[in-house]
Amino acid sequence: MSDVKAIRHLLANNAALTAAVPPERIASDLAQDVELPAIEVSHISGNYDHSIAGDGDDVCKARVQVTVHARSRPSQKSIQDLVRRALPRMHGVVNGVQVESLLKDAVGPDLRDDAIGSFIGSQDFIVTYVE
Repeated sequence: MSDVKAIRHLLANNAALTAAVPPERIASDLAQDVELPAIEVSHISGNYDHSIAGDGDDVCKARVQVTVHARSRPSQKSIQDLVRRALPRMHGVVNGVQVESLLKDAVGPDLRDDAIGSFIGSQDFIVTYVE
C-alpha cells in the first residue's frame, strides 16, 4: 500500500528516530520475535475520492497506524514523540508516492503485554495520496 510505503520511508529515514529504533525494526509486518524497541506501520482503512470527469488519478484518503513496541513506558512515550516529530504536516513526493497531505489523527491507548515484556502505544495518521 502506498500510504504505508510513504510513512515507513519517512520514519526509517529520520535520523533522530533511527538513533532510537534501527530502520530494519520499522516495518509493516514485524516478526513476532523482533528485538525491541520496534515500530509497526499498518494500513487501517481508506476510501477513494472519485471524480465523474475521470481524469485517471485516484485520490485515496487512508488511515495509517504507527505502533511503538518498547521495553519500558518511558521508552515507548519517547519513541512515540519521535514518531510524531518525524511525520509533520506535509505534502509532496515521498518514496515515489504523491502525498497530498499527511496529518496527525487519533492517539491510541497505552497497552502492556507482560508475556513478552512490551509496552505498546499507537498514533494514527491520515494520508491523502494519489494512486
